[in-house]
Amino acid sequence: MAFNEVTASQMKKYFGKPVAWHTYKAGKNYVRYVNMPKGKVEFQIGTKAGLNAYYSTDEDGTLTIK
Repeated sequence: MAFNEVTASQMKKYFGKPVAWHTYKAGKNYVRYVNMPKGKVEFQIGTKAGLNAYYSTDEDGTLTIK
């Protein structure tokens, strides 16, 4: 079994319920993951303002953490 993707259930196990699309609260910060082509996974870690400002091509514009 290859471990080249992250699943929502794996993230939920460690961080609880998501606060936005593939985004979880981790202490004072937030963790977001994106499964990229060729088996790569990208993690974005930052504040609510920082991740809300990040434009992503894998969704319809900017992320919105409420």
